[in-house]
Amino acid sequence: MVEIEKVLSRLFIDAGGFESEDYLHAYGQPQQALLMFKLFFPDLVMVDRHPVFGWRCDTSDVDKLKELIASSPSDVQQILEGYRWFEVPYLISDRSLSDDDDRVLAECLRYSIDAMLVSEFPGRIWVVRLMEPEETGSVIGVMFTEIDIRKDPLL
Repeated sequence: MVEIEKVLSRLFIDAGGFESEDYLHAYGQPQQALLMFKLFFPDLVMVDRHPVFGWRCDTSDVDKLKELIASSPSDVQQILEGYRWFEVPYLISDRSLSDDDDRVLAECLRYSIDAMLVSEFPGRIWVVRLMEPEETGSVIGVMFTEIDIRKDPLL
């Protein structure tokens, strides 16, 4: 899965033989867990039947997006793409992780967002993927798209 053990052992003092749960017990804080819930299960805003990240689209953007989609129905996926991705390191002001550690965090976020989409929108097919720094213009990112089985003859 994700190489979280290696990252945790670099970031925290290991008393010997620690596993993920040991780090959680020794260093975890309940208020941080509650705060991080929003990171791993971010709010989604619905634009018609299309979910987008709430931190990329506030309620004032919804009407604008609905108009864009109505005027260009064949470009729905392209229009929504700008609201379905984020740059991982910029979500938190503490930038103390290395690029490799940011990648591990991004992979963890990819897993949780995929699970959230499957749970919240059963019967729909999602692809949640990492975006390389070359795609975002700077750092690792996470993006989701929906596969429309009506338009994809391979499914």
